[in-house]
Amino acid sequence: MTLSVLMVCSYNQVRSVMAQLLMQRALLDSEVRAVVRSAGFADGGRPAMPETIRAMRAQQLDATGHISSRVDDRLVHDADLVLTAERLHVIRLVEDDATLFKKVFTLPEFARLAAVAGPRAGLTMTAWLDFVGSGRTHATFLAAQTPEVTDPTGTTPANFADTAARIDGWCRTIAGLL
Repeated sequence: MTLSVLMVCSYNQVRSVMAQLLMQRALLDSEVRAVVRSAGFADGGRPAMPETIRAMRAQQLDATGHISSRVDDRLVHDADLVLTAERLHVIRLVEDDATLFKKVFTLPEFARLAAVAGPRAGLTMTAWLDFVGSGRTHATFLAAQTPEVTDPTGTTPANFADTAARIDGWCRTIAGLL
């Protein structure tokens, strides 16, 4: 079975672009069959930011052909796992359908929870997500200092490179557990 992963950020021009490419590579390296997509809340049709392209080039990945797309209900419902950059993205994605909360996490939150839960080890994705998210409720999510991926837009190239490196680490952690 092929896993479907959706990466979400605000504009689909920086963080989710990085996350899509880095997660694709991490899953490929871990020999996990998956389709990784990305989307954002803004209207689509825009290329990745030049700083994103440079940061991905430094990671030996090519973001030049990326065109942003807008997240919609179909993308979220069709994905097995949805990883966002910010807490607000999780809230927006689950506000009309609370059942989605079981599969929508911030990227750093999911990497941490999955590492604690341990490898999927043959569990169905739904069963593993239930295990990874056990004890995670809407109330605990809102009350916690859920980690986020800081947007480097408007900052230095070094911040873009640092963001890419952190995203790469989280993606490799997750891919190694899948």
